[in-house]
Amino acid sequence: MGILTKDLAWKAFKLAEPSILAILNHPGATWGPKWVAIYVDGPGIAEPQLFHVGDDPKHRWSSDWGAPSGYDAIAKKKLEAVSREQESTRALISNCPWLFEKGEFLYVGGDFHEGISVAVSGAEGTADEAIAAIIIVNIKMLCFLEVERKIRSGDEKVR
Repeated sequence: MGILTKDLAWKAFKLAEPSILAILNHPGATWGPKWVAIYVDGPGIAEPQLFHVGDDPKHRWSSDWGAPSGYDAIAKKKLEAVSREQESTRALISNCPWLFEKGEFLYVGGDFHEGISVAVSGAEGTADEAIAAIIIVNIKMLCFLEVERKIRSGDEKVR
């Protein structure tokens, strides 16, 4: 088990949740639903982690928005692209769209930094992208804090 774990990814998501909710309620940040699907992956996470945040789709959902599972699928495809190419979806779309594979989406909202991949679907693309970046920053912070804690406790070996 490395420094980054699925529990650490969950903590990073929970730290970001108030900001995500504020983004979803900001005028212009959403096109319909105030809800997003988020995938997180990186070294030490056995399989990508899926998180949801925002208005409960069972209670506040328009049939015009499609099924919530569609957002999961789009976020998963964004995650696959950014993990494979080690670039944000914005960079891929702007600089090298030929790297997209069949079935992937030309939407921004996925980010990659130093082995950590996060992809978001449900809000406007720029909002999705900001949410992904916030979660990556939180993951990095929590990893650095864990390293500092381990060193202070005399447990310098990664297990």
